[in-house]
Amino acid sequence: MPVIQQLLAALWALGIGLVTITAIWLIVSNAWYRGAQGDHLPPTDVRPTPIGMVEEYPEGLAEAHGRPTLFLKLLIIAYALWAVGYVVLFYMRGLK
Repeated sequence: MPVIQQLLAALWALGIGLVTITAIWLIVSNAWYRGAQGDHLPPTDVRPTPIGMVEEYPEGLAEAHGRPTLFLKLLIIAYALWAVGYVVLFYMRGLK
């Protein structure tokens, strides 16, 4: 693999990682900001009712917090398929 291709691959990986970390940081900081506002939350925000301990639910976290959405399941499956495909393509190129 040429050096320029390795550099571009590394830059792509760093860029994707930076975007992911920035998105996570923005989501968490927004939640902290909204939580710090106390009673000044916008009326459109959902205010969940408090729930008990996980031990109180026979099905565990799934019953206490709800089951994973179809979107989340599809996203996990798509990521797993992409990762397997990426590794296979990487090794197929190396075998040539």
